[in-house]
Amino acid sequence: MSSHTIFDYWLAAITDLPGHYKIKIKKHFPDLEEFCSLSSDEISRIPWITDPQKTMINRAKPISCLQREYEQMESLGVRMITWQDPEYPQILDTVHDQPFAVFVKGTLPPAERKTVSVVGARACSPYGKKQTRELTKNLVSAGFSIVSGMASGVDGLAQQTALDSGGYSLAVLGCGANICYPKHHKVLYDKLTEHGGILSEYPLYEQPVKYHFPQRNRLISALSDAVIVIEAREKSGSLITADFALEQGRDIYALPGPVDSPLSCGCHRLIAQGARIILSPEQLIRDLGGTAGITKTAVETGDIPGDLSETEESVYRYLSFTPVKLSELELMTGLDTSLVARTLMGLQLRGLVSELSRQCYIRV
Repeated sequence: MSSHTIFDYWLAAITDLPGHYKIKIKKHFPDLEEFCSLSSDEISRIPWITDPQKTMINRAKPISCLQREYEQMESLGVRMITWQDPEYPQILDTVHDQPFAVFVKGTLPPAERKTVSVVGARACSPYGKKQTRELTKNLVSAGFSIVSGMASGVDGLAQQTALDSGGYSLAVLGCGANICYPKHHKVLYDKLTEHGGILSEYPLYEQPVKYHFPQRNRLISALSDAVIVIEAREKSGSLITADFALEQGRDIYALPGPVDSPLSCGCHRLIAQGARIILSPEQLIRDLGGTAGITKTAVETGDIPGDLSETEESVYRYLSFTPVKLSELELMTGLDTSLVARTLMGLQLRGLVSELSRQCYIRV
C-alpha cells in the first residue's frame, strides 16, 4: 500500500464528495495531513470549495474511525489506486466526475487485450441466457476481456462464462470491493479475485445502496471498448450503461429478440436509435476487430444429438435459440399437431428444449 497514507484514504472515503473536488484538494494540498489539520473556519475560507462541499468535508468520518479500515485493506487483498498512480486506468481520466481513487481486488484488465462489457436483464429468459453464454465464449475465444457488474442474470452469467472459458473478467461493484453483492454470487466473487478482478470507487464496507449503481455503470462503460446489451426492459440499468457509453464515445451493440417480449423492448429501442445489431458471434467479433476463431453453436454448425428418433430429429432441426411457435413447427415438419406436441414434451424432459412461453419453444 506503499506511498498512500491514511489521509488519502480519508479523502477517498468521502463518498458524496465529487471526484474532481477530491483531485483538486489533493493538487492544492499534496500533503493531505495539512488539509486535515485545518479547522472548519479555515476550510470555509477556501474560495474554490463550495458551501455544499464544505459541509460534506466537515461531515467526513474522523481519521481515527478509518484507521482500522485502512489497515485491513492489505490483509483483505484490496489495494487503493489513486488517480496519480501508474496503475490507475488512464481511460478513467475522461470520465465525468473521474474517481479520485479506485479500490481493486485481483488484477486490472490486461492492457494488450480489447475489453467489452456485457450487460443485460437480471431476470433474463432462457434465450437471453443461451445467447449470453454463446457470445461470451466466442468473445473470450477471440481474445476479449469481459467487464460487467456481477449482478444477477446476464451480468453474472457473462462473467462466470468468461472465467469458465479460461478468459479474464472484471466486476465493477456499487459497494466496497470487500463486499460480495449479490450474496449468492460468492463463488463467482471468489473466482474473480483469483482469476480476474474486482473494482470499486467506494471504500471498504460501503454498502450497496441504490444510487451507487448508476454511478457504477459509468465506469463499466468507460472501461470497455464497446458495450453489449443482451435483453433489457424499457427502463433498466443496462440502458443507463448504454447512455453512458454513448456519451463516452463507445460502440453499443444490442441483441434483438421476440417482438412480444418485454425483455426485448430496451434492445429494440437501442437498435432503433442507432445501436449496432448483433446478428451472429462472427459478425460481432468481426465488427469489434477480433481475429481469433469462433466457437460455433449447435444451430450454426448443424449439430444435432445423435440419439434422436426420426420424429425428434425432424422437430429439433427447426428449433433454434429464437422462439418458434407450435403452429410453425407443424407447418415446417408436416407432422400432426398432437405428434409435434408429444415430441416437444419428450425433448423438454431430456433437457434439449424449453417452452419459453405458451406453445413457444427454443433450444436449450
